[in-house]
Amino acid sequence: TVKEDPSIQPDFRRIMASNIEESSFHKHEIKKKIEIRPGRTICCRKIDLPTRCSHGTDLNRVNILFVHGSCAASSQFDDLMVELEKELFEQNQTSSEDPAGFNLSATLYDQLGCAESEHPSEDWGAFSSSEHLLDLEAVTQSILDDDQTSPLFIVAHSHGVSQAIELLVSSSINQSKVDGLILIGGALKDGPAELAKDGGHWIFRFLPMFVLRRMQPSLSEGFFQAAVHPLNRERLRSNVLKASNKNDMQMCKAFYRQQTFVSSEDAMKIETKTLVIHGEDDAVLPLSAGEHLHQCLKRSESVVVPESSHQVFQEKPTEVATSVLKFVKASL
Repeated sequence: TVKEDPSIQPDFRRIMASNIEESSFHKHEIKKKIEIRPGRTICCRKIDLPTRCSHGTDLNRVNILFVHGSCAASSQFDDLMVELEKELFEQNQTSSEDPAGFNLSATLYDQLGCAESEHPSEDWGAFSSSEHLLDLEAVTQSILDDDQTSPLFIVAHSHGVSQAIELLVSSSINQSKVDGLILIGGALKDGPAELAKDGGHWIFRFLPMFVLRRMQPSLSEGFFQAAVHPLNRERLRSNVLKASNKNDMQMCKAFYRQQTFVSSEDAMKIETKTLVIHGEDDAVLPLSAGEHLHQCLKRSESVVVPESSHQVFQEKPTEVATSVLKFVKASL
């Protein structure tokens, strides 16, 4: 059972992505901290996008769950959420009689230890991939329990791709309960991505904490340079570096030392329809890794986004939103 943290009042606020003007599209967000499993309190966000078409008719609801990557934050999806809302609004205004019209009810959350889901960093085992998977299972089950009739899609990025695949092949969530997967910038551990290996980067195995803490600004800068295409760096630099430098390095070390990725054998077990999205110039998990993932999935289509790297959904939110909505609509 998911329990709200009684010490924290729900935060109702309108949020805007950094590149959208005040007068543009708004989203109504409900943000709460909930105890998703005993001793594990995470920050969850619920955002309902446009609910009516031009002539006032209620549209079908589609649930969509967002899963961020390693030591990241749900706020990374904010620009994408704005573009999804904008495109949905336009679609619903121009196709008033479209039987395939729908609205989105989005769920986002910060994984334990990340962003607003604070947790003592010395609790080493709490940050393992297996524990994060159980959290994802609990979040997914709560959506299914609250709404047993609407379709459910999962959007996952980077290491979140492994979590989403493992959710459907190793947890109690039946694949038939998920109508589609959108896998962004992902890789399999037996594919061509050097960084998609169990146990994380070697620096987290061998360097002591005081060195890692001293290195954090340079590590964040290195990630930024690899994860964001040169054409997109000026706009995203502040947000990406701020989020990365906020991480507790002891939490990061615990996370990466216990990090696991799924294999091609796991991907081949997925029967769910899947969309693979990858930045053409991804310098963290290369395009060849995305192509390998696509080839291992039985019911997959792929989209390659030019002039973008690993943070493709932040770099090119309009293009990614268009692909996501097209895929969802075709899957209903």
